[in-house]
Amino acid sequence: MENKIKEYLKHFGKEIITKEIEEYAVEEALKHSRYIFTERRGRKQYGYCTYCKNEFETDGLKHKKSSVCPHCRSEVQVRASGRGRKYMFDESYFVYFEKSKIDKDVIIAKGIAADKSYKGDYKESTIRYYIKALYIFEINNPVMLINQYWGNDIENFRKAGSIYPVTINSINCMYLTNLNSLDKAVENTPYNYSMYREYTGVSGIIKYLGFYSKYPKIEDLTKLGFKELVIAKLWGSQTYSSVNWKGDTVFKMLKVNRAGLKELRGLEGRKSTLFIKLYQLNSKEKNKLSLEELKKLERQVERDYTSFRYILRYTSLYKANKYINKQEKAYVNKFYRGLLGVITDWKDYIEDCKKLKMDITKESVLFPKDLYKAHQNTIKQVKYQADKLLDEKMKKREEAINKKYYFEDKDYIIRAVKNTKEIIDEGATLHHCVGGYADKHAKGETNILFIREKENIDKPYYTMEIKNNRIVQVRGFKNEDPGKKLNKFINKFKALKIEKVKSKKIA
Repeated sequence: MENKIKEYLKHFGKEIITKEIEEYAVEEALKHSRYIFTERRGRKQYGYCTYCKNEFETDGLKHKKSSVCPHCRSEVQVRASGRGRKYMFDESYFVYFEKSKIDKDVIIAKGIAADKSYKGDYKESTIRYYIKALYIFEINNPVMLINQYWGNDIENFRKAGSIYPVTINSINCMYLTNLNSLDKAVENTPYNYSMYREYTGVSGIIKYLGFYSKYPKIEDLTKLGFKELVIAKLWGSQTYSSVNWKGDTVFKMLKVNRAGLKELRGLEGRKSTLFIKLYQLNSKEKNKLSLEELKKLERQVERDYTSFRYILRYTSLYKANKYINKQEKAYVNKFYRGLLGVITDWKDYIEDCKKLKMDITKESVLFPKDLYKAHQNTIKQVKYQADKLLDEKMKKREEAINKKYYFEDKDYIIRAVKNTKEIIDEGATLHHCVGGYADKHAKGETNILFIREKENIDKPYYTMEIKNNRIVQVRGFKNEDPGKKLNKFINKFKALKIEKVKSKKIA
């Protein structure tokens, strides 16, 4: 393995921290680490600039205030030299790009952590460099070498299993990408027209170049307005198998013909991976939905596409859409608020039918005239039993779910289900099919939580399902939707336990 690492390192040459990198660290990466340290000599105050290293008499500078060095004109922060500097430390992580030293078609990148400490003599403070990652971007063969420790010795490096951006365990660390170095590095290489400028930022650039190295045709997706598909893949979002990344043409990648590509390109607004998937399914059918119908359907099923995909095993996209719209319209504002509620119930109803050995190939069974009543009927017939193995799995999950989602106010609480008996009793009391979710909850495929009134803490009230950190459904007696008061509580829960967590992750 060491010999292989040595072969990879030939791309970087002998000098990894070059003069250009040192200049970038001083002028950009650690630009925020410029200070004037002041000290009193008699009645006069003197300042020392850590950037230009000049000392001068001041007119009186205040500690922790911003200023400008009179010599180099740099923006600086003022620090009194007599104050403690034990924890005065600045750091940055940046990615710097170059051409390979041994292959003109390959570009390389260096992920470097740089820091500067003022703990000792501030006049002698220097920048330290730690090579955290080395990247070799070669078509069909991208490589990342990750440094496992803080030294820069060759034995510290190992080949990573994939290409990913490095993170530093510090909230004060700044992250930068030297795009000018990348512009220069890609000249006369296969990466010159890769559209990398559309994916700036340390994480975006690294992920994109690694992905582009494997699938160069993604360049065309970006140029033709399908950047959102690439971003979804880079950030690990669900793509619904909507893109064939190995395709050698845009038509093969998007699984559409020339007319389909033209129609998609002309579509205004976002072109999500889910919409592309629905468009592909639609294009195969005799009776087709309009683009507006597809857009409406996309907005409804994106919260639980798994249930909708299950339904499509037994019918067409066109028929499914027509049926769920009809059922939603019949019960609007009563039991179903939006198509998603119908979809969830329909999927559960089909599962019940299979348990009851009903023939779902018959349209009268698959498409009951009144889905709500038909589902209530199957719920009564399906019998659920407690399961010790599932109980053990639920017990292991209970603490983690409550840590993430437990919530209460003066009137209500939300908590995780404890065991199969609880979930069966919940369904039996409220006359809905949550009992059939025991296995999925135990396996972590979904999360079932109980909403209780504090005055009747042990009495089933409403049941909540959360999947992929989204509230999929909230159902009460006979699948009734929550009223105004409970909805207010649910919205508070959503804001503090779901949306707040999402915003932290994005930040």
